[in-house]
Amino acid sequence: MENPIRSLLLGVASLALFATAARAGTILAANSTWTVTGGNGLAAGTYQAPFGNATYSYTTYWPANTTLDLQAVIDLTGYDLSTVEYSIAIDNDYTLSVNGNQIGSLVHNGLASWGPWTALTDATSGLNTIDVVAIDRGGGTFFDMQIIGDLAPVPDGEATVALLGAGLIGLLALRRKFVLARLTREARPERGCSHAPA
Repeated sequence: MENPIRSLLLGVASLALFATAARAGTILAANSTWTVTGGNGLAAGTYQAPFGNATYSYTTYWPANTTLDLQAVIDLTGYDLSTVEYSIAIDNDYTLSVNGNQIGSLVHNGLASWGPWTALTDATSGLNTIDVVAIDRGGGTFFDMQIIGDLAPVPDGEATVALLGAGLIGLLALRRKFVLARLTREARPERGCSHAPA
């Protein structure tokens, strides 16, 4: 026979694990909107990626031999910062900064392809400013970027208290059941014995 206390504890632990499970998420998708803050490739304003020219499929035209100063703001509230990563596709070069601190760069002479996933260092919980200087040195132009990460596996306080409360109520109910069963057994006369006075 299965131990009911063990089953209850396993059930409560499973609920707690389910309530705190982290979920992977896209923080900045490819084809996102960027603000052009400078450079000589486009007028200041808001544009949708990817940026490029006739060599690649693009949404916003980016002329050859120009520079784009791009900015996006991402919200990392609730994310596990150790899991936040970025990937950039560029033709030709880029410099990447997070919250004003340069964290990456690439000088690239080949065709654009998605780079490896790399930790987005210098990011903090809450709002973060992503700045990219995208440089083209002739021919095809292309820029796009993605950022992914996992939500932090932190349970909210109310859910934790509710789960612990449910577990304690269940344990108390089981204890009461076992105590009543023991008292009932002790109050019953044994079979085959007569307790009648002689």
